[in-house]
Amino acid sequence: MDRKDLISKADELRRDVTSLKSRLNEVGVKKENQFSTKEELKKQVSELIGKIKIQKKNKETFNLRIKTLKKERDDYNKKVKELASQIKKLNEEKKDVLKKQKIRIDPLKIKKQIEELELKIETEALNLDREKKVMDRIKQLKKVYSECGVVSALDNNVEKLSAELKGIRDKAKKIHNEIQEIAKENRKVYDDLITFSKEIDRVNKEQEQAFDNFLKFKKEFSEVNNDLRKKLDSIALLKSQFGDNKKEEERNKEFIKKKTLAKLSKAVEEKIKGKKKLTTEDLLAYQQSG
Repeated sequence: MDRKDLISKADELRRDVTSLKSRLNEVGVKKENQFSTKEELKKQVSELIGKIKIQKKNKETFNLRIKTLKKERDDYNKKVKELASQIKKLNEEKKDVLKKQKIRIDPLKIKKQIEELELKIETEALNLDREKKVMDRIKQLKKVYSECGVVSALDNNVEKLSAELKGIRDKAKKIHNEIQEIAKENRKVYDDLITFSKEIDRVNKEQEQAFDNFLKFKKEFSEVNNDLRKKLDSIALLKSQFGDNKKEEERNKEFIKKKTLAKLSKAVEEKIKGKKKLTTEDLLAYQQSG
């Protein structure tokens, strides 16, 4: 390959190297971006797994609390049934007593009238005559009420049991409301678990895609890098060929120079033998040949 061809080939290789370096840099950036994306998505998955662990722990705590509260509520409801049964039994017993003793007025109504009249004396400004009539009425009612001793006792028991029943029902209702609130929180936890799981699936797919892209660009980077090395090796080879050609040219020049000087020297010697006049050029040529 002559010098002109070598120069043309070298220019072509330099253009290829410039293009390959640009491509290598471009692919390298894409490769690193995909790797960074993969690592960021991996971090997101780790964070989501952490959230799932926390919510699972919360769910276990809620379930345990609900289980405990349901047992308490069931115990209260059982007690409510027992008290309701006792109250029903006492009311039936009271009904039988009223029937046997032919008591027409319910002692509870008498007791209520007494309480209303006593409240009237305490809160209203009655004149003496009116107050005396009210007091007499209270006395009559108390006498009637005392004559209904058995029924009054039954009423008192019913009243006590009813108050106890109301307290237990209130407690059972309070626990029921608490269970409802916890169940609502538990449903939210369940929804979060579903959401986080779906999010992990989505992010995992993106992570796999990013990793596939990373491998693709890594392979392309390696291929471009290999091509670049080959081009650089070719340039190095051309440089050595340039050097060899230059040395060859120098040897050729030296050979031609020596051959020319030899001819000139011989011509000078012929002139000397023929006793011809020598020119300055002849003398210089003769000196260089020597």
